[in-house]
Amino acid sequence: MTCRLCPNLCGVDRDKSYGLCLADGDIHVSYHGIHEWEEPVISGGRGSGAIFFSGCTMRCVFCQNAKISRKVSGKVYSPKELAALFEYYDSVSDNINLVSATQYADGIIKAFSYYTPKNPVVWNTSGFETIETVRALAPYVNVWLPDLKYVDSALSRRLSGKSDYFKYAFDAISEMIRLSGKVKIENGLIKSGVIVRHLILPSHIDNTLAVLKVFADNFKDSAFLSLMAQYVPINVENFPDINRRITPLEYKRALNALSELNIENGFVQDLESATTAYIPDF
Repeated sequence: MTCRLCPNLCGVDRDKSYGLCLADGDIHVSYHGIHEWEEPVISGGRGSGAIFFSGCTMRCVFCQNAKISRKVSGKVYSPKELAALFEYYDSVSDNINLVSATQYADGIIKAFSYYTPKNPVVWNTSGFETIETVRALAPYVNVWLPDLKYVDSALSRRLSGKSDYFKYAFDAISEMIRLSGKVKIENGLIKSGVIVRHLILPSHIDNTLAVLKVFADNFKDSAFLSLMAQYVPINVENFPDINRRITPLEYKRALNALSELNIENGFVQDLESATTAYIPDF
């Protein structure tokens, strides 16, 4: 396959080589299990059936899943075997949560031809997506869970290797909302819609305020926001600006912005959530 699944558009024949995402032509699952640490509407019942995929289309220096994102690891699944995994988690959890799966979108779509889940499918993504891939996934995905990491292109280039991150993420989120409509919640659990995540980074509260402004101006009437305070510095000694947790003042400025921008629908993590307890044992 000549790959055009993500905005890297690397064009690699993944049957012969690895893409910029580090993936080849197989589907690599690094970890799967019941995840209880997502937003309450995702994991507040029986938990979320999380399937973590190997590799990543981004290069975030602060990645908390670096053990699986920076190398090809885990077990190889055929589309039919992956469908069996879907069926299992469909029976024991409230949704099927596909984490960092963009680089395997074509194989995942094939897996859905073998099994159609009864519970919602969650696409848990960095937000670095093409509209074409979002549209291809739309018949199978119920809940979109994209990040909106940056507005600042210089910051996204330095910390994630992608100067064009905001353009692609903004367009992808807009398309996700167009395709899914407003958030639908039944009995405390999300059934469809978009939840936009943003992780507050230390020293870069201005970027957070810019992200919140973009969300308020464009998405707040249709999507939920999840403001995350769980940042923990991991392997970022060469990046002193982010080699610490966020401060109470940075956190307060973000909360004040939510109020000033009238962002009411969504979730806010406590400052005490900055712990490695939320990182699966890969």
